[in-house]
Amino acid sequence: MKYLINESQLDRMIGNFLDSKDFKIINSRYGMFFAYSDSDSWAQLRYIPSADALIINIELADEIESMFGLD
Repeated sequence: MKYLINESQLDRMIGNFLDSKDFKIINSRYGMFFAYSDSDSWAQLRYIPSADALIINIELADEIESMFGLD
């Protein structure tokens, strides 16, 4: 079955999903890191403004893919 999802619906779905993760936001001189806790050895999301880059942990990407049945 094929579903059409417009951009605003997609933004809302992924936003709600990420909000449910309750990330701790860690600001540093290197960028913003979104982790489950201060002791989390790998940030789930890393935003590096100097490189204009967003790095997504593979496990988080897999969770997002599974929401759409892409796994």
